[in-house]
Amino acid sequence: MTPLRWRLVIWLQLGWVRCNVVTALVAALLPIGAVAWLLATAHVHARVDALQQVLMDQRRQRAVPRQAVPAVPADMAALAAFTDVLGEPSGTERYLGTVLAAARQHRVTVAEGRYRISLDAAAQIDRYAIRLPVSGRDVDIRLFCDQVLRALPFASLDVVELKRSAVSEGMLSATLEWTLLLHAGQTSAVGTPP
Repeated sequence: MTPLRWRLVIWLQLGWVRCNVVTALVAALLPIGAVAWLLATAHVHARVDALQQVLMDQRRQRAVPRQAVPAVPADMAALAAFTDVLGEPSGTERYLGTVLAAARQHRVTVAEGRYRISLDAAAQIDRYAIRLPVSGRDVDIRLFCDQVLRALPFASLDVVELKRSAVSEGMLSATLEWTLLLHAGQTSAVGTPP
């Protein structure tokens, strides 16, 4: 026999041995894989059954006609505490004076503002909106806003727009939008700011 044939025979015998090793490994792992697959599918089937039971319970609950639930009355104490803090409609000019006095105290310049009164029918309150263009130092504007919020607990500062003409500039231009929450009623006419 030629060396080439011997090599071929040896190569075939080694391949057969390797094939037997792989076949033996597959034969050993096949039952383990089958058991793992059966356990996994059993778990999935149990989970599907549990979810189907939950779905059936929810469908049964929806099928039962619901009884009318009486409306829960609002917490009267909380509502009374809220309405006690509201401002009076007749005091709008005085409230505006408080805002302008705080601006003078903190050296904040106030330009001509815009004012609007609207009724919030759902809440039964008047909303007195004040839009003021102001200018001053950053710290002064912050102190001014803080003083107004402390003096008028029914006021909210809704919008603060700040502008600075240059980074090194110490003065800011700002637009402040306030809302005063007032008891519903006839508000006094608002004239030009003093």
